[in-house]
Amino acid sequence: LTALSVIAALRAGDASPWVIRAARYLVGKQDSEGKIGDPSQHWIYNHVLASEALSLAAHLLGNEEFRMPARKATGLIDAARNTGAAAGWRYGLKPGDSDTSVTVWALRALLAAKMAGIQVEDDTVRGGMAFIQTMMGKDGRIGYEKQGAPTGRTGARIDRFLPKLSESMTAAGTSVLLYSPMLKANDQRLQKARRIVIGCPPTFTFKSRSGAVLLEKLSYGEKRKINRLSTLDFYYWQHATALFRAWRLTRGKTIHRASDWKNLPSLLGSHQRKSGDARGSWDPGSFFPTLLRATPARRSCVPKG
Repeated sequence: LTALSVIAALRAGDASPWVIRAARYLVGKQDSEGKIGDPSQHWIYNHVLASEALSLAAHLLGNEEFRMPARKATGLIDAARNTGAAAGWRYGLKPGDSDTSVTVWALRALLAAKMAGIQVEDDTVRGGMAFIQTMMGKDGRIGYEKQGAPTGRTGARIDRFLPKLSESMTAAGTSVLLYSPMLKANDQRLQKARRIVIGCPPTFTFKSRSGAVLLEKLSYGEKRKINRLSTLDFYYWQHATALFRAWRLTRGKTIHRASDWKNLPSLLGSHQRKSGDARGSWDPGSFFPTLLRATPARRSCVPKG
């Protein structure tokens, strides 16, 4: 959460003292091998997010105290990638299998490091990008572990968050593929991926215009269980807005203004808490969804190279 806070603030142009203190906290959590965060099964998520935060701090704040920690963290990301010309990341150091989610966050951290002038191995970036390409189907949809498979949840969330109502992996994967020199600008899979995301708009309820679009995707049986379903996919919305930003930066076009996605800022504003200690956040009141919504801020930077 600290890393997400720093990323959101820096991309919004906020260089307040608390941002520097938070970045220094991340440095304090780094061990001698460069790893940032407490040990856990999914430590790699904490590490790549903290790495991105420190690279952005070094670059956007012009603060050299963050450069060496960012360089060490970036080196560990390089070491954690699975071996192979088309291999990405998952949980741990070279675990043998890869998934789109961790790989996208790792690539974002590496792109931020390049932007900060930190040396990044080209083979590492190419290998991660190549893995994302292997997950992209002919229709443009990007799977989590299986090529072209719909985005899915696990456990009890499967029935509440239907795969057909989210395109988070397609949005996430495409947002980094746009920076890949291996894909041509006119690659039709990118255009198909864009249309898939545009066709799955954000909404807080099925009763809105965007909700009606999602409602058409449901079967008769699913519509009968509509009260059990949720359209609030904060993770997806974050990746989709990252995709729109990347498209504008790399292709010079704003691709969402003619769609229901253009209403996302006002949609979020209308549901933001207006009073109390939670003022400025969003239900369910947790800090995490607030950060996910704040992270795709307006300030954008293009990685060098």
